[in-house]
Amino acid sequence: MEERNKDPLANISIRLGNETMRIPIFSNPSVKESRSANYAEASILYRNEPVKLYTGTAAKRVSFEFTMHSRHYEYMNADMSVATYLDYIRATVLSTKKEPKQAPPVVTIEMGEQFGGIERPRTLPPVPFVVTSYRINADDKAGVDSKTLNPMQHTVSLNLEEYRQEEGVNHEDLPGQEDVIKGDYLV
Repeated sequence: MEERNKDPLANISIRLGNETMRIPIFSNPSVKESRSANYAEASILYRNEPVKLYTGTAAKRVSFEFTMHSRHYEYMNADMSVATYLDYIRATVLSTKKEPKQAPPVVTIEMGEQFGGIERPRTLPPVPFVVTSYRINADDKAGVDSKTLNPMQHTVSLNLEEYRQEEGVNHEDLPGQEDVIKGDYLV
């Protein structure tokens, strides 16, 4: 029998109160990132373009898609099934029962240099995100687990938005272009 790699390519960490749940990713994830500058515009008579005033930068948006196959998770942790990990993903868009006004949990990604993985210095904190939406698709072509009758493979899509408001809003904590270029800050 071939030996499978038990080291994940990436991790998604979900902070639920004082507890952190780490979901390992064993397949190559698809990552799409976007961000935009905000401008106030005013049209001026006899000009062919409006005058623009920079008013800030929008939050980073990331689309993160990966495949979960039950075999990967069986080898890693016999106590937790793919269904348990999927429930944690479902919880990322919910508040708590005790405090319904509380925002859903903060999520971080550890993957390579882009998201504070092992190649990046550990002194840099990972970028905090909130999940704005998720999608879980069961792949019926991968088969069904004979014990649980659950699909063997799921494709998970997360839409994330940067969220640096846990400690309140502090303009001085936000990175500038010089921080990003020097590699002193993950954005």
